[in-house]
Amino acid sequence: MTRAAALGAIAAAAGFVLFVKLNDDANSGEWTARGGGVPNANETAHARDVAVQIYAGKTQLEPLGPGDRLSRASALSVGVRNLGQTTAYLLLFAVDSKRVVHWIAPEYTQPNQIPVAVPIPPTPTKQLLPTSVVFEDLAAGELRLVTLLLSAPADISKIEQMTTAELADGNFAARFPNAEVRQFSVQVEGGAN
Repeated sequence: MTRAAALGAIAAAAGFVLFVKLNDDANSGEWTARGGGVPNANETAHARDVAVQIYAGKTQLEPLGPGDRLSRASALSVGVRNLGQTTAYLLLFAVDSKRVVHWIAPEYTQPNQIPVAVPIPPTPTKQLLPTSVVFEDLAAGELRLVTLLLSAPADISKIEQMTTAELADGNFAARFPNAEVRQFSVQVEGGAN
């Protein structure tokens, strides 16, 4: 066998091994491309389909990312997109350096009402939520922005009942085991002390 023929045989064999079975159940029918990644057992249905972007600014919206600086006077807006087939539900809030919760979505303006998560129906384009918020009582320092994406409606009560130690710990996955939990921190400048 010539060297070119041997290399051709190796390439053909590699082509046949392109797909790998995810589990041993021959009837499951679940295959994935090698190197394409195996879905995480803890990953929710919305992990790859739903995008949530937090923006700061009153006239021009700037996307917020980890480590960004935020003025206390900044308005926060939210853009969402759902490329999936089912509705996702959004709970989005901030925890300031004094471990106080500030709600971004849903709106929470009446203490006697318990709002439910914002539905995000399937949509191929990014949509801005209809409201923006400005927090006048943010503490200076680290502000953790927390996004919970759920498969079913939930209200804000589980978050509101958390102790300051639980909020400091930031283990929201323990309270919402079926949620996609995303969080990052920004720095609040000129906040309340």
